Amino acid sequence: GGRRALEFIDKRMGRLLSEEGIADYIRNQGSLAEKVTRLLEIYAVTFGPNNKKVIEGFLQRYFADEDFDRRLLTGEGSGAHKLRILANLYRAIVAAPLGTAEKGAFAQKISAMQTAFITSTRFFASIEKQVLPTAKKAFQVIDYCEEGCFIPGDNLEKAKALVRHYTTRPDFMDSYLGHIPSADGKRELLATLKERLDKLGIPLPVPQR
Repeated sequence: GGRRALEFIDKRMGRLLSEEGIADYIRNQGSLAEKVTRLLEIYAVTFGPNNKKVIEGFLQRYFADEDFDRRLLTGEGSGAHKLRILANLYRAIVAAPLGTAEKGAFAQKISAMQTAFITSTRFFASIEKQVLPTAKKAFQVIDYCEEGCFIPGDNLEKAKALVRHYTTRPDFMDSYLGHIPSADGKRELLATLKERLDKLGIPLPVPQR
């Protein structure tokens, strides 16, 4: 036990965490997001400063790549799917035991990427253009929020602002409750709506009379 045991673990791990070994492992991990996530998972269980530096080196090279943004979001999938990729990676970075400065830089980069993606694809505007009742548009955005598609901060707040916009429209309640004939049924739906809005910190709209 004690210091000698820690030195033994450090050296043993060092033999496993060679540049070549990590490169071979990461090569088979699928998408770029999956590769970076696996590196963060390895880092979380890595012991010893020299061993950690090996993993840090891989992470730094990925994030410094000029083509990192494009490579991360290349491939098939909806806009919501790509937002979720970024949000999941952001959460993995925040949870990793990285140094404060490095964690902040990585997290800020991913957050900025999501902001740029939302802007360039006009993600929220595309929801507004859909020929759907107001309630369906509202619940579409609520679903995205609950699924963790948005990174906390400006992106999540913009999504919540859009939910508030839809739920306070004059036609929202009619599009949500208009097809329900019974008062009990309406109360049940309102309770469901309140529960979901409460989780987002959004007040239940007052039904229009």
